[in-house]
Amino acid sequence: MSGHGYPGIGFDPVPGDPEQVAELHRRLADACGWLGEAHTLVGRLAADGPQWQGQAASAFRRHLGEGLAGHLGDARDALGHAADSLQDWQQGLLARQGRARQLDAELLALRPAGSEPADPAGLEAALRALEQARQEADRLLAEARELEQDHAADAARIAAGLRQESARPRRPRGP
Repeated sequence: MSGHGYPGIGFDPVPGDPEQVAELHRRLADACGWLGEAHTLVGRLAADGPQWQGQAASAFRRHLGEGLAGHLGDARDALGHAADSLQDWQQGLLARQGRARQLDAELLALRPAGSEPADPAGLEAALRALEQARQEADRLLAEARELEQDHAADAARIAAGLRQESARPRRPRGP
């Protein structure tokens, strides 16, 4: 839930909490950074060094360099992609929620003041104003529905990108 009611629209065309999305983005970006640091450290450990020599050292370094370092790099890249996608989502969410608030305010402004005119001429004028307000309300509600569809389409695009990234072939896991 976005935390915003839309009494003029009558529904929430853009559900979501931008603060929670931003927090998830921050956590993924942090994890991506930590995996990058681990990747760098494992890469240094896998490099030849004078501390340990021989066949066992070479096999261990090869396992680190080809196995663990590769998996850490893949995980870093996947989390980085997910963090970027969430940041894109949050920016779109904020923009769409801003537009939804504008539409809601415009719809609220169209509501009649509640006083009824006493004379027939006033009644005719009120009926014309009511019809114009109804047409404008229909237009604004149609735009809110379109905003809802754009929101759903963007959600589907982001989800497809995340699914595609998660389905990307990874390095085979070692023994």
